[in-house]
Amino acid sequence: MKFNVWYPIANDCLWFGIRTLKRVIDKLRAPDGKQTNCITMQQYVNIYAGPNFFMHYKYSSMMNIIFITMMYGVGMPILFPIALATYCVVYCLEKYMMYYVYKSPPAYDEYLNEAFLGRLTIAPLFMLGFGYWMLTNK
Repeated sequence: MKFNVWYPIANDCLWFGIRTLKRVIDKLRAPDGKQTNCITMQQYVNIYAGPNFFMHYKYSSMMNIIFITMMYGVGMPILFPIALATYCVVYCLEKYMMYYVYKSPPAYDEYLNEAFLGRLTIAPLFMLGFGYWMLTNK
């Protein structure tokens, strides 16, 4: 769980470095008097546009954090503050990325959100079951 706090930051910094390196290489290879080495508009967009926004990856990481915290949080209460720290980091990072880095997100329908919320209704049952087992096991 402590890894989940720092992984989004490291991942986005790594991809920022790769995108910046591609842009610098493009500018260094540009002929004299030009700003870019790209011949077509699509090449330029591929280098200078941000990454796509994939909501399903965000939902899967959130679900992973929630279920791990709910399953083992009764036995290891430190997981709750770690999950809070993870969500604070992810919120701030995704807010920044949404405004300044990502391309325009595709139009998602409500199915993905409803499926995510439907799965989350199981998490308290895991907490009750595993919590009972942890507290009553000698």
